[in-house]
Amino acid sequence: MSQTSPDFEDIIELSFSKPSSVQEGSLIVHAINTNLSTVVFKNLFEFLGDESLAFMHAVEYDPEMIAIMKQWREFS
Repeated sequence: MSQTSPDFEDIIELSFSKPSSVQEGSLIVHAINTNLSTVVFKNLFEFLGDESLAFMHAVEYDPEMIAIMKQWREFS
């Protein structure tokens, strides 16, 4: 899989085989000195639409969402 965007010059290329025993997975990309985070947030907010502010509020103030985000950070 190769993904490019007019919003940044980086190219992300991924190649992997999904083991037959796996139903789902996560893709975590660590990017330093890149505009990737800008593109990720832009796409996230486009996906969330009218729920963007509610999501950002939950990330800041909802104990359950904060716990989810902390757990996600520990595994990334």
